[in-house]
Amino acid sequence: MNEVIIGDAEDLSTVDFACAYTTMNEIIELDTNYDLASKTLHIFRPETFDNTRLSFSKISNIFYGTAGKDLDLCTRSNYEYKVENWAEVEKQLNTPQVSMNLTHKGGILPQVTLTVRMFSEGIVNVKWTWASSSNGRRQHPEIPDILVNSSKPSAQGQSVGRHIIIQQDPFNITFYV
Repeated sequence: MNEVIIGDAEDLSTVDFACAYTTMNEIIELDTNYDLASKTLHIFRPETFDNTRLSFSKISNIFYGTAGKDLDLCTRSNYEYKVENWAEVEKQLNTPQVSMNLTHKGGILPQVTLTVRMFSEGIVNVKWTWASSSNGRRQHPEIPDILVNSSKPSAQGQSVGRHIIIQQDPFNITFYV
């Protein structure tokens, strides 16, 4: 693949970053050029010393945007969070409920409050909210309690740490089946 051309792209005239994610989740930096005469945005792989081409079948996503305006998903840390209160989280792993604060590593997205609870049926419930409701972001929809009764008490005697592994940085939860 030589390039991606987006037509009728007047609203993309300030785009200054782009990248492709491969099917192996590798990030490949791309260059951009806006052609004012044809009002097209050209996204292409810069010339490399070995003239390697990017195979279209190996691309899973192409991201582009304007620095300072758009979330730059070409920088891996911009979609990662880390656990802030790690010492408290480690202490809670032997209880039926763990609460944690997640901070966006790129410093762009708001802080998240996350609670992981064990129900008596062996169900692991994960509930998150934006830490501040006044951040101007749309609130995510909650699953109705008729489907998953998230207001019922946590299972006493159950340990969240027996069913999940929490990674601090970058934040990740691995569930045991």
